[in-house]
Amino acid sequence: MGIQQAFIQNPRGDERAFLNTAWTIRAARGVVLWLIAMLIAYPMALVYGQSELFGLLCVGCLPSLVLGFQSTETYTLRRRIELGWITLLEVLTRIVNVVVMIAWASQSATVWARNEPLGAYLSE
Repeated sequence: MGIQQAFIQNPRGDERAFLNTAWTIRAARGVVLWLIAMLIAYPMALVYGQSELFGLLCVGCLPSLVLGFQSTETYTLRRRIELGWITLLEVLTRIVNVVVMIAWASQSATVWARNEPLGAYLSE
């Protein structure tokens, strides 16, 4: 939707009213995308004849919902070109992601623990 670019380029990008409006739009978008995905998950499971697909799609579309409620502070950091904080946040997020995936996979060797980027981390 170009919200990140609007934050960075707009002269009002640091104003609280602008940030609140952009956050609201992004949160509404996340909810709508999640609801649409939830509505088509069951029919897709029926079409493909895979009952497990319904649960996988429901969980798989959760990032749309969660990221819709992400703080606008990350955009403010990008606007101010504070790359140290941005990099630290991204690295910590990836480390936590990998640790959780490995722990989950060690306890449950099912499709629920599978994540393609994990193979890339382990093969390097």
